Amino acid sequence: MTKRTLDDKVKFNEKKHSEFSEGYLTSVTIYKSYSKMNIDGKRVAEKFFDDARSGLKIAEQRLKTAQSDIAKDMAKKSVNYYKGIFCGLRDASKERKSNKKHFS
Repeated sequence: MTKRTLDDKVKFNEKKHSEFSEGYLTSVTIYKSYSKMNIDGKRVAEKFFDDARSGLKIAEQRLKTAQSDIAKDMAKKSVNYYKGIFCGLRDASKERKSNKKHFS
């Protein structure tokens, strides 16, 4: 079994067009450009991830308490989007850490 690189995962998610993949691609893009951002841009990026953390908790709670099928579907889509954000963040972070080890 070969280990997939971040680029492989990005290409895969670019083809999917799901809530998860949209969140994944958004967070990878933000993470990769973070070091080039000015102070205001970094604040916006940090707020994005903080808001996503809160949004995931809210969406998970709504999924548990939703009464109608429409509400459940919307909550599930939100949960998948937020999970994509955090998976993308994790993968981009792991790749950066791995690259640092190779160059140390």
